[in-house]
Amino acid sequence: MQFSDRILSIIKEDVEKANNISLDTNIRKDLEIDSLDFLIVINSIEDEFSINIDEKDFSEIETIGEMILKLEEQFPDIGKD
Repeated sequence: MQFSDRILSIIKEDVEKANNISLDTNIRKDLEIDSLDFLIVINSIEDEFSINIDEKDFSEIETIGEMILKLEEQFPDIGKD
């Protein structure tokens, strides 16, 4: 499974309204999640990949695609197993 597919799967598991999502999905507007829900998603990603994410770095992220790019930028080896 590709890294982006793994992230999409995590979001689908954690967010109730995440049935039909894509890389262009706006995390807060389209999924209608608040900051607590966003932290739950971040924590799930941390658990899945054994990483430590600074939530402040992701506060300006709007889309799932932006989130994936930011993760790949901060953790170049993520999802390469």
